[in-house]
Amino acid sequence: MARCAEAIWSARQAGRTLDAEATIGSPELATAYAIQRALLALRIAAGERVIGWKLGYTAQVMHRQMGIDRPNVGPLTDWMLLGSDDAVSDRLVQPRVEPEIGLRLHTALDARLAPVDRHTVAAAVEGAYACLEVVHSTWT
Repeated sequence: MARCAEAIWSARQAGRTLDAEATIGSPELATAYAIQRALLALRIAAGERVIGWKLGYTAQVMHRQMGIDRPNVGPLTDWMLLGSDDAVSDRLVQPRVEPEIGLRLHTALDARLAPVDRHTVAAAVEGAYACLEVVHSTWT
């Protein structure tokens, strides 16, 4: 997992893409999240700070396209946050833009501490925002 995270980190730093199958194969979900944690550790060591979390692949059409059965979750860091007048970094690999809905929470949610259902989430929402996600894909 550390080797995979290092390969992804190096590719991002160099602005090049990787073949997903050759780099990580087809990992089980637990392994994929372990690679994500190792990559996040490298990002934090480089000075990034976690500022939130993102749900990905929430639409059924994306589940079918990506061969998955549920959404995934990933960290958002301060390096990823852009203000309205900011320019996109030239470090991005294959940048693409997707419209998103952003939610700012006034209460942290942690399923390890208490059950989290749609009512709990709705009660924690402070505001909803129209957002643009700039996708930074390392995969060829």
